[in-house]
Amino acid sequence: MKKIMLLRIFIILLCLNGFLTANAQTTDQIDFKNISVTANQGKVNIKWTTDDASATNYFELEKSNDGQNFKTVAMVMGADPSIAAGNCFGCFDKVSEKAKTAYYRIKHIDKNGYVQLSEIQMLAIK
Repeated sequence: MKKIMLLRIFIILLCLNGFLTANAQTTDQIDFKNISVTANQGKVNIKWTTDDASATNYFELEKSNDGQNFKTVAMVMGADPSIAAGNCFGCFDKVSEKAKTAYYRIKHIDKNGYVQLSEIQMLAIK
């Protein structure tokens, strides 16, 4: 009797494991490419490209004055996957008059809610 009960539990666990594995959410990592941060006439222009726009839900541009504590300053919606050149993105920020240096990073949020951060880009403000 105990052997049958253990066998049933084992089969249930096997089935449950197969169900969970089949329904696990996959995360699509992207490669951030060509990130540029430039300042001109009181505006900071941030541009970037990715290798795959189909997994993107949206981006958040984050800014920091110390390179440690970041706050979201802009949101950029993901591209329409039907557009061939839909992997180019950009946005603007205003130049901070108080800080001599600004740090930017891009937060990618995919369609499953997975978050990925770009490398931090530093901008020296003159």
